[in-house]
Amino acid sequence: AFFQAFIGCPPKYPVIERYLKMFIEHYEGKHKVDGPLGVVLLRKAYDEFPMLMEKSVLWQEAKYDKEIYPDVEPTMGKRRA
Repeated sequence: AFFQAFIGCPPKYPVIERYLKMFIEHYEGKHKVDGPLGVVLLRKAYDEFPMLMEKSVLWQEAKYDKEIYPDVEPTMGKRRA
């Protein structure tokens, strides 16, 4: 599988700092992760800072659906995946 995303945050943002530390801890054998490593660790890091959740903006990709998005024109071209 292939995961593509972007993350925007201010310098020294505590969630991202914790996320990176969790990678080190994982590779040191301190934490076992079941599932996609980056996704799982980012969610775990985010969950450690509930005070930041109300200020967060989370985006989710959604498959085009004409009924849900009647004002959006579908993209042209062939699907490669």
